This record gives sequence, C-alpha cells and structure tokens, in this order.
Amino acid sequence: MGKDSPELEAAVNEYAKHRYEGKSSTETEEKLAELKEENSQMVKEYQWLHPSEYADAGPRMGRILHSSKLITILRKQLGLHCWYTTHPLPGRLTLLVSRNGSQPREVGCWLMGGFQPEYSVMGFDDHGVPTSERFRCWRTVLMQLALKGFLLEKDIRRIFGPARGPAQSRYNDFMFCMRTNNLRGDYA
Repeated sequence: MGKDSPELEAAVNEYAKHRYEGKSSTETEEKLAELKEENSQMVKEYQWLHPSEYADAGPRMGRILHSSKLITILRKQLGLHCWYTTHPLPGRLTLLVSRNGSQPREVGCWLMGGFQPEYSVMGFDDHGVPTSERFRCWRTVLMQLALKGFLLEKDIRRIFGPARGPAQSRYNDFMFCMRTNNLRGDYA
C-alpha cells in the first residue's frame, strides 16, 4: 500500500486529538440502556429460535456421530454418492453429492469435521437473535439432504431411527412439514 498524503495524515492526527475519553454521564448511560431495551424488543420478530431452547446443551448432544461414520452410513446404507471436500471455514467440511454417481457433483451442505451432536447448538447475540450454529448436528445434515431431494424421510427413519428426546421438536416439525407438504417426493 502507498503512503498517505500529508493532508490526510494531518487530518487523521487532528481527528485523533478530539477523542472523548471521559466517563459517560448517568443520563447518557440511561439513554443507552433504554435504546438497548428498544432494540431487544424490535428484534423479537426475527427470533425464529429462542435462547431458552438452547440454554442447556446437554440434551442436544443425543447420539454423537463422527463425520467419517456419517459418510460411511450415507454411502453404504443409503446408497448416496457423496464426498467431503474442504470448506473455507476451519473445522468444517463441504458434502458433495452426485444424484446417480455419474452426474455432476452438487453441494449437499456443510458440516462439522469430527464429532457431531444429534441436535444443533446455536449461538445468540446480546439481543437473543440467533447468529450461527456453534455446533452443527448430523440431523441438520440429513434435513438438508432431504430438502434438496438427495434422501427420503422414510430412508432416514429406517437407518437413523426416529428423533427422540427433549431437543427433537425442531427436527420432527421440519420433517412433518416436508412430509405434509410433499416437498420432495415420497415420504411414506
């Protein structure tokens, strides 16, 4: 990169002299708290998940699978033509799928490399809005593959069994929606 012009450097130095480093007034702190509360109320309509559902990660662990075991099941027991490739983010893999083994590979979804919980664990910001999956679960991988038409729910149930336990509701609701709306073929 090039060197800044003398005019820009002088403007930056002048700006830096006017930085406020004092303590905030009580009035300012009260106004900030009020604005934070207003923001928290406004974002509630965007809360498709609630932090209380994810407060205890223990029940979300369920049956833990390793990514190598998952791909073996997908290939050998479900007959899926699939491969892992690198993902731009560390600790993640991209699952590539070919519909019949000779068609071009498509992205199935991303997943965590290594051990995966049965149900995802989410991260939330300070307003309670979901920001990311801290730990993506293997059932989310199955949901993604079903949504994209690579797997049928009946085959998923046959191999992996029904989703059970205190954290199963989102998974079962999703599969029910897929089944009742017949989004991807035969789900009987």
